[in-house]
Amino acid sequence: MNFLELNSYHNEAFTPRFARDVVPSAQSYVWTFHVESSVKGSRAILEWNPSLFGNNAAQLFCMMLNRMS
Repeated sequence: MNFLELNSYHNEAFTPRFARDVVPSAQSYVWTFHVESSVKGSRAILEWNPSLFGNNAAQLFCMMLNRMS
């Protein structure tokens, strides 16, 4: 069985792996999450549609920390 998971972690919670996460509106926010998959060698695409949140200039930047040196 193939799977793809995107989780954020909250160690203070009883079940610390969150598949959904909500943060308050802010000028800037750092959201750390982990992606896991059973499929090797595949590529996943994370898309962001800011028009769903009104007329604004919101941007999403992703950094793969495990690939940075």
